[in-house]
Amino acid sequence: MNTFEAICSRKSVRNYTGEGVSSEELDKILKAADAAPIGMGQYESMHLTVITNKELLNAIDGAGAKMFGKPDMHPLYGAPVFILVSTKAPAKMMENVAYSNAAIVAHNIALEATELGIGACYIWG
Repeated sequence: MNTFEAICSRKSVRNYTGEGVSSEELDKILKAADAAPIGMGQYESMHLTVITNKELLNAIDGAGAKMFGKPDMHPLYGAPVFILVSTKAPAKMMENVAYSNAAIVAHNIALEATELGIGACYIWG
């Protein structure tokens, strides 16, 4: 798939089969995340956490449902892998570089997942 095809094919997936992601696929996805341009070279402000433990995923899913006040909700949609993209909150409200950095990392993740035929969905919070 070329870049344009990946961009045009990318969509939010909100229903997962539960099938895991291979270590090779996860490695490619994380390399795509690492390739994201980070504004002002603020690499130390970024952190990726890969969660595959089903018990922890269920706990996060439940906490999200509680936060939204919808106990039957499943905000992780049954995804077998959750990549948490974290960044430090900016010191000043108008400095949105940290948020832009997190967004481009998440977008690279989603594009590589599309390339690999793996579903992805942004969950902002």
